[in-house]
Amino acid sequence: MMKKIIHLLIEVKPKSMKQKGHQGDVQFKELKTLPSTAKKIEKKPVALGEINGHQHVITGDYDLYEDQNRLFAVIGKKGAMLQHIHESNFRGYDTAELMPVADHAPATFAPDTIVELGIHRRYEPFQKVWEVVKD
Repeated sequence: MMKKIIHLLIEVKPKSMKQKGHQGDVQFKELKTLPSTAKKIEKKPVALGEINGHQHVITGDYDLYEDQNRLFAVIGKKGAMLQHIHESNFRGYDTAELMPVADHAPATFAPDTIVELGIHRRYEPFQKVWEVVKD
């Protein structure tokens, strides 16, 4: 018997965003405002590969915020990018340098924008559960 897996992308309302996209299992959409309850946090990888040492990181001019397990990046005047790299090639969150690409091309975030980021999930109908896609 073949397992059927249904993939879910972040639901996006066209009137509330300007830019949307994904880089592998990381999805993003641009917002007009940051939720008022979002708290600034230390910069960290957006997603870590569970098997291969790859990671999705934002680099450049930005601050990272979290609210109820939702992740947001407030992009500064110099812009930022989402990069997919091997952990051995990581050169810091504040660099504007393009690092060697692991599997996915970088995504550029325009200056003075707010971006919500999420991890692709899938529904496993036989177990009736939602799972985070593993890289």
